[in-house]
Amino acid sequence: LCGADSKAVAAALATLIAHAPDATLTHDDGRDGGAHESITCEETAHVVSWPRGAFAEARERVMESMSTHLSGHKYAKAAKAKADLRALAEYEPHIVRSKYVDNMVFCTITGTRVKATEEAVVRHASGKKFTLAHATALKDKLAPKVEKDPVVEAQELEALKAEQKQREEANKAAKEAREKARIEAKMKKREEKKRRRDEGGFDETMGCWVPPKSVIDSGDEDDDDNDSEDDDGSDDDGDDEDMGEDSGEDFDFDEDDASDEEDLIPTVVVPGSSKRAKLALAKKQ
Repeated sequence: LCGADSKAVAAALATLIAHAPDATLTHDDGRDGGAHESITCEETAHVVSWPRGAFAEARERVMESMSTHLSGHKYAKAAKAKADLRALAEYEPHIVRSKYVDNMVFCTITGTRVKATEEAVVRHASGKKFTLAHATALKDKLAPKVEKDPVVEAQELEALKAEQKQREEANKAAKEAREKARIEAKMKKREEKKRRRDEGGFDETMGCWVPPKSVIDSGDEDDDDNDSEDDDGSDDDGDDEDMGEDSGEDFDFDEDDASDEEDLIPTVVVPGSSKRAKLALAKKQ
């Protein structure tokens, strides 16, 4: 009876595989401590069981359940992923199946995981990141990258983020310190300029000592006073000219000599005394 039951199970498996050639179906005759037998789809882990030695009674139910599963969306998706993995074998050893994540492959060149489809792998292998990393690996003879546990990767990523945050905060503090120092230097320079204007001092730009502003202002006032006095004394100069005309007989006056003397009179323009300069020009004329 047991031999006939086993042959019936084998025939059922052959029938199922004929309708789904890519399916991997296994028979387990010792399930639940030997009380049950089962057929398992390895792609999806779908299991159909029946009491041990009673396959003939359960055959119709088992065949219907497994056939429905092999025609469903879940198996089709798993079968496609299996086919993609078989197709990706040509990309080894650069692209290998992930040890930690299902339906993913690991790139030993870039150290990243890629969806286990030929389209995704081709797109990854054609990208700039893979091209540069592959060229560098060949040039420097670098060892292939090893896939890490996602938990360890997450911990390393958190540590990297914390380090980056500390670096950003340090850079921000340094920038604020530089800005504060710049403002303080600017204020100090402004205060020094004000002190030099009020008290006098050496001006690096001009390269000389500059008197206080009060002294410069007082010098301008003195020039204005002197100009006023010169304006008031214009009549006296007229009298002197009259006296010179009256006493012209006592001097041998040569007009050519006078013109020569006038040519030799220098005109000095003193800063802050434009009125005096204009008066000197008026006298010369």
